[in-house]
Amino acid sequence: MKLIDYFQILIFEGGGLGKKFNAEPIYKDNIESTIKYFLRQFNKYTKINIDFNTIKILGSAGKKDYSGDIDISIPKEISRQLVQYLINELYNNKKKDFFLNNVEKKHAGIDENKKNAIAALNFGRSIGSPFNFNKENRGIKLLTTVNEFDFEDGMPGLVPFVVDQIGSNGEFLNKKVQLDLNFGNNEWMSFAYFYEPEESPDNRPIKGLHRNAILASLIHFLGGEWGFQKGFKKTKKDKQFSEKKTDLIAFINNKIKLNIEEKDLNSYSSILKIVKKLNKNEREEVFNIMIKRLHGPLMPSPDLIYIPTEKDFDL
Repeated sequence: MKLIDYFQILIFEGGGLGKKFNAEPIYKDNIESTIKYFLRQFNKYTKINIDFNTIKILGSAGKKDYSGDIDISIPKEISRQLVQYLINELYNNKKKDFFLNNVEKKHAGIDENKKNAIAALNFGRSIGSPFNFNKENRGIKLLTTVNEFDFEDGMPGLVPFVVDQIGSNGEFLNKKVQLDLNFGNNEWMSFAYFYEPEESPDNRPIKGLHRNAILASLIHFLGGEWGFQKGFKKTKKDKQFSEKKTDLIAFINNKIKLNIEEKDLNSYSSILKIVKKLNKNEREEVFNIMIKRLHGPLMPSPDLIYIPTEKDFDL
């Protein structure tokens, strides 16, 4: 039996769709045992070994009594092996014609080698990242020019699975949970996904997405670019993302002439304190950028999450 036959892998679906496959929230005491069981089964079917001590549990998992899913970060060298496994077992055996036909439709008469390169790259990009998700083409990006297949560029942001929940004593709980393997620099990913529980002004929750939205909006206002899993750029013209927290902290301090530390970027509320040090027009610009992000097509319904107000930003 192969991994792709054993696990339900949410290909082409984007993130957050585990419920479609009967995934349920998981109790915090069962998270570690569920991950360890998954890693053992993963190794059994792929021969790819992921040591529990090399991963990072991301976001809110384990910080609240129940988590809707589990995000873990795996080292880049492991993610390369996983993508290659999926290319060999899923792309080559089942999905290659689908991607080749899509490229042919978009680029009639394209050179055969280039067509194969674009198809493989599109497969890599479509595997799971919800941040590249597009309802019209179901996450598949058809690129206009690719000189050759670049494995690094073809890596997805994550691969989502639906897996068995395992109790803290090793028992099967007859439930499933969505578990996302996220690719990237482990230390940066731990920072990018960091979640610190905080109170909301109303009964709609403040989530990790609020922290990311206000941080991304502040960086955008300061002339940079927030790449989430990839890192950040000091200017939009920079070719590479930095994956160093110290670079980001220095960037903000240099732009606003402050002396912030990592703890000042831990939550929506702590970053809001930084924004409030800007003048009114600058605060308003950050606020407008953030509101636009929170109303984006991939965000939850405004009825389900807290929507910041002008009052929050002292406007």
